[in-house]
Amino acid sequence: MAARWRVAAVGLAAVGAVAIVTVLPAWLLAVDVGAAKMAAMTPVDRASSVNAIRGQILQALGAIAVLSGAVLAWRQLQHSAAATREQLMVQREGQLTDRYTKAVEQLAHTDTTVRIGGIYALDRIARESADDRPNIVNVLAAYLRFTSPWPPSDGQTAAVDLPLRVRRPDAQTALTVLCRWNSADLHPTEWLTADLTGTDLRHGNLEGGVLWHIRFAAANLTGANLRNTDLRGTDFTEAVLDGADLRGATADETTWWPDGSPLSHS
Repeated sequence: MAARWRVAAVGLAAVGAVAIVTVLPAWLLAVDVGAAKMAAMTPVDRASSVNAIRGQILQALGAIAVLSGAVLAWRQLQHSAAATREQLMVQREGQLTDRYTKAVEQLAHTDTTVRIGGIYALDRIARESADDRPNIVNVLAAYLRFTSPWPPSDGQTAAVDLPLRVRRPDAQTALTVLCRWNSADLHPTEWLTADLTGTDLRHGNLEGGVLWHIRFAAANLTGANLRNTDLRGTDFTEAVLDGADLRGATADETTWWPDGSPLSHS
């Protein structure tokens, strides 16, 4: 339908141009010199004057045609650029989806090294796509809750003195990535929330982390390194903090400690 309208518009413009070139010169000459003087002109002079006016009109129409063509070409270029951008965006979204799917699949691998690679792949995606960050936080938090529950699902509490990075290097990596993105100045604020309720993080290293709004309720943080952490908004309700190093940590009235009261450790 649009193509038919364009063809009709071009046809009407052509007819109008022919009418202008044919009729308008003689009328303009009559207006310019007057009917009496025009009648007194010889046929040759009249034809010469009309042709001169016709030439000027043709030049004007040519300039309009060139300008119109330039405008149409610019609009076509804009449409092509927009279509290209949209296509690139679709391709990028597809690539991100594929990378995200593969990274999540790696989390279920039996090889610890492959799982760590999946965690870092999710970290890379989070750097590139702010829209995917909340989902990645939820995935990594769920990964820690599922693979590092407290108390342990197998009932074993051995190796309690080993650092988390030795006992469960993948869990330490996920914890590091979760804390890396937390920042009071980071938007959207949904990225500042991670639910690590009931996780086994004994002797984990969170030094210098920004733990805004992370929930450690009922988690075991025995011997954890919490030096110089920002604990504003952090939930430690019913958490185990025996031997945790809190030197230099920042807390306020929004920090909830194991007895459920804010600032109980202040």
